[in-house]
Amino acid sequence: MKRLLCVTPAFPPSNAADCHRVRMALPYFQENGWEAEVLAVRPERVEAVQEPELLRTIPEGVRVHRVSALPQKLTRLVGISSLGLRAGSYLRREVTRLLQERKFDAVYFSSTVFSTFPMGIIWKKRFGVPFFIDYQDPWWSSYHVGRGQKPPGGWLKYGLVQWSARRQEGRVVREAAGVTCVSPAYGEMLRSRYPETDPARFLELPFGAPERDFEVAAGPPLHQAPTRSAEELRTVDQGKEIWRYIGRGGPDIETALRIFAGVLGDARPRPFRLELAGTSYASGAAAERTMAPVLEESLPAGTVTESPGRIGYLESLRKLQEAHRLVLFGSDDPQYTASKLYNYILARRPLLVICREESSVARIVKETKSAELITFSNAEMGDGRWKMGGEKVKPEWREAMGRWLEMGATKKPGTDWRAFEPYTAKEMTKKLCGFFEEGLLAEDKEERNG
Repeated sequence: MKRLLCVTPAFPPSNAADCHRVRMALPYFQENGWEAEVLAVRPERVEAVQEPELLRTIPEGVRVHRVSALPQKLTRLVGISSLGLRAGSYLRREVTRLLQERKFDAVYFSSTVFSTFPMGIIWKKRFGVPFFIDYQDPWWSSYHVGRGQKPPGGWLKYGLVQWSARRQEGRVVREAAGVTCVSPAYGEMLRSRYPETDPARFLELPFGAPERDFEVAAGPPLHQAPTRSAEELRTVDQGKEIWRYIGRGGPDIETALRIFAGVLGDARPRPFRLELAGTSYASGAAAERTMAPVLEESLPAGTVTESPGRIGYLESLRKLQEAHRLVLFGSDDPQYTASKLYNYILARRPLLVICREESSVARIVKETKSAELITFSNAEMGDGRWKMGGEKVKPEWREAMGRWLEMGATKKPGTDWRAFEPYTAKEMTKKLCGFFEEGLLAEDKEERNG
């Protein structure tokens, strides 16, 4: 049994989006010949919604090592909030201690805290332990350049982060035993930047479909009053259908929103209420509505609500299952891959997906026949704001919307579950472990050849 150390700074009970690769793989590592341990930051030092219920999804016996970090209230006084900067020294010391005490065959950095990645080079040189890195988002990205949109944190902070990324990314990628990428576009980007790196060291690996999470979500919630049944919830609101989108918002979602409103304006839907939830990474008063204002420009008053504050991950699964219909609004970034797509499919509700035609989301929907699909390209984006108007609505969009609305709200989609199986967390973990094995063999061969 080989031993793997997973460096995932934000980990349950924190429900940060970048914890889920490792969290969903933990139940399947051992059956694929790996014993995994996790290194994470103490939850009170992580700026994310705390969801104790997520701990139910972690298999018993898995070791999770916790380290501290500089307190956010203190570092924010000098303009620092990055978890990597606050926890970096603590993580380095703990991994050094772990590698000194016992043997690990590999280290896996699975996080969007990119400043941890260069640590792999240090530990590889000192202890001879190969490392793998996981691209859930681009580390060095030019997405915001020339788009007329202010990047998160402002241009100064964004510029400093990207300067650091450009300096460090190449060396880390070359030294890594392998790189997993949630999107094929990330692999293509890295191969073009570093053509001297063996293409076999890159693996396209989307997040796996979390079937076990739905089993946990089906149980009674922790610290929550009893809720009404899904059927009761579907019949409230004076007979209106409840449509839901749960996930982040942002300027890159705007094209999908406008297309949805434009196509829906051509249809004759039953009375409905579209509920948008968890659309901001912020919580409380800091969370702002970004999606409803776009839709309210054309949809009837009172048909759209937006609750931007973060919600629990397992709570989101329950909300998806309780809806009459689901809508997934995709990014206008062709490299974007929506891991939440699997949750929408597993909810087994009538699903409409609106996304870039180049996106892996469109490909997966087509393969699994799990949703009605509306795709768009640069031609529809124009200046970045698709202008609503009946003359611009494509016939195939109308047809997809019509099929979605005609589908009975209590009828399950005709998903091809055999085609969906390769996307499950179990199969993705099997593929990941095989990639680790190949990477270690390549490292051994390279070392023998000097």
